[in-house]
Amino acid sequence: MKRRIATGLVAVAAFAACSGTAVASAAPAAPSGQVSVLGSCPETRNVSVNGGEAHWTVWCSGGRVYVDGYVKDTKADGKCAEVYGSVGSVAVNSANACPKNTKKTFAWNAPGSSVALYLRLI
Repeated sequence: MKRRIATGLVAVAAFAACSGTAVASAAPAAPSGQVSVLGSCPETRNVSVNGGEAHWTVWCSGGRVYVDGYVKDTKADGKCAEVYGSVGSVAVNSANACPKNTKKTFAWNAPGSSVALYLRLI
């Protein structure tokens, strides 16, 4: 899958495929500091950028993919932390977490077997 990421965007990405194939490898960091992690269901990820952190768990059941977790602002910089991307073919984004130490939870599910999630500051 080819993904376009805007230059200068601070993001951490996690891709999870619920195909039952156990693959766990990390791709080298891109010049803009982005990291991709490939894995399989079930999967739990802790990701962070300078000013934000997120935690999510992915699992699959009955032809659906489920994600739940939180996003947290970790720096008093006037920016908010947000998790966004897709769950199955459904676009998702969390509520903005700000100011510092604000934590927002999220829970998504959709038909499908994969997710592409990103943490960013906005």
